[in-house]
Amino acid sequence: MNSIANKLFEAQVAYTLNKLSGAQISETIGEESKLIYGWVATQKLSDIFSQDRVKSFGERLLSEADVTDSTKEYFESLISALLDDIAKDDIEIDDLISKGTWDRLVEKVVEQRELRNELINRLISNKAYGEMLSEIIYSSIKSFMQQYSLGGNSKGGSGGGLFGVGRGLLGAALSGMEDSIDKNVKKFLSDNINKTLKDSGKIIQDRLTDNNIRKISNKLWDKLDSLNFKEIAEKGKKYTSSGKDSISDLTSVVALEVKDSKAFKHITEFILNHFYETYGHQPIKVLLDGLLITEEVVVRESVHIAEDILFQMNSTGFLEARVREHFKRFYESDEAISILA
Repeated sequence: MNSIANKLFEAQVAYTLNKLSGAQISETIGEESKLIYGWVATQKLSDIFSQDRVKSFGERLLSEADVTDSTKEYFESLISALLDDIAKDDIEIDDLISKGTWDRLVEKVVEQRELRNELINRLISNKAYGEMLSEIIYSSIKSFMQQYSLGGNSKGGSGGGLFGVGRGLLGAALSGMEDSIDKNVKKFLSDNINKTLKDSGKIIQDRLTDNNIRKISNKLWDKLDSLNFKEIAEKGKKYTSSGKDSISDLTSVVALEVKDSKAFKHITEFILNHFYETYGHQPIKVLLDGLLITEEVVVRESVHIAEDILFQMNSTGFLEARVREHFKRFYESDEAISILA
């Protein structure tokens, strides 16, 4: 590099460092951020990325996502520290959400009458619910018959209940009475389960009226309002142990299995395609406005971040070293040497 080239090199380095130092940072980064935003806002997503490119980007993120041991350890320590902090403060439910907002949420639940009826119908048509209901009724009937005498008035008694009376008074003649009643109870429940399920659905609907939901929510609010968050935090610390089978370990296992599942990949693909079909052929500004990412926000946050990063890069000499290396390659290139020879 000859003397002229060296002078130009030093001048360009000094000029660039000045534009990225001190008070000049705000002007330089602010101006560039504004220009970039203005350009991006007028472009369409489809002009920059194809739908396949967006889809493959999402697929790569999923396939490469993992939960490292250091990440698990960090979240374990974070949860533990957070619980310690909660245990020190006198937090109440209205510190998190106001009663007014709670009531608005409840009213939104109350409005979902069709959804409530649909969920109730799905519940009573669910095989597992039917089996559970039958088992509860069966156990209740059997328990009643075992605890009360034939007359139904004296609990316990020397006979030990209906089955006890049968065995004690009638002896061998009624030795199979318990088994017979057992079978008859089960047969009755099996024959009448549809009516029982229908009745249970009606009971649930009667309980979940608009006014009852409001009453239940008010009682729940009172319960939440009386919660001792310090005590809950202390108990919660017992369940945040580290190592194999800890909550964080099991959570990471579940998250990774869900991530690799066919269903989750299908949902992700659907969301990406829907996103592209909705915003892909509109100016990107439509998407940015929906996310409240305005030009003012972009410029302000870019300047704030750049000021801190560039200050540190300047103070450690890293920025000057990179600027010099970048321009040095140009001034030592064959093209520059031939011009400045």
